Amino acid sequence: MKRLLFSAAVLGGALLAGCGGSSAPSGPAAAAVTIKNFAFSPTSLTVSTGTKVTWTQQDSTVHTVTAVDGSFDSGNLSQGQSFSRTFSTAGTFMYRCNIHQYMTATVVVS
Repeated sequence: MKRLLFSAAVLGGALLAGCGGSSAPSGPAAAAVTIKNFAFSPTSLTVSTGTKVTWTQQDSTVHTVTAVDGSFDSGNLSQGQSFSRTFSTAGTFMYRCNIHQYMTATVVVS
């Protein structure tokens, strides 16, 4: 009888230990910006440090994603192409399309 109670206690403890949720680390945060109709959407994006932002170009006209301070530049992006950057430091990053400089937006990293 003692052996049966001990076995039940061990089995019950093992089952409860498995109910604690996942302990696997989550991947890095991600955010998306669309380039469409000669505009970045959203025009202002707030993310945490370590977030990977991906811009996807959906216009038939070539565009760039270029930081005003020169810290990043996608080069020319044709329709269907993407550009990604991971923001590892806090700050406000203003960017534009170098071809169409009225296309502007901001990433705020906190």
